[in-house]
Amino acid sequence: MTQTKALPKKIISVWLVSKLIGLVILLAISGGAWYFSQRFWPISTPYILGIAAIICAIYLINLALIPYYYRFWRYEINNDFVFIQSGFFIRQQKTIPINRIQNVDLEQGPLLQFAHLKELKVVTAADGFSIAGITEDEANTLRNQIVTAARKAREENA
Repeated sequence: MTQTKALPKKIISVWLVSKLIGLVILLAISGGAWYFSQRFWPISTPYILGIAAIICAIYLINLALIPYYYRFWRYEINNDFVFIQSGFFIRQQKTIPINRIQNVDLEQGPLLQFAHLKELKVVTAADGFSIAGITEDEANTLRNQIVTAARKAREENA
């Protein structure tokens, strides 16, 4: 296997901002739940605060682990397969044969747009796989490469 590629470093800031937005939303929901429990059902307040504290702690741990997640994200695309490696605690290595690929999509949400990154999604009959965030130019190049290789593989098998 040739050398795998890492994601651009900008994806770390996208992941951090995404997690922080989620944490702010979680804190707002927790504050609302606390308010309503105080007002309408005071006996449940300690339980609601305990659950909110546990969920916030899990969120903060995930936030702190983002640089480690980045270290384990790798991908490789050639004329025979797409290889995606991810995971920190549970490592996953996925190899998708080019001839099984049915669709290749590029997605770009607001945070990825701001960082000038795109998410490449590869769809097979059984499953879908994605490369979290790559540069716009590389995403377009890889999409064209995969589509061309998949078309060629189908023609050879026909």
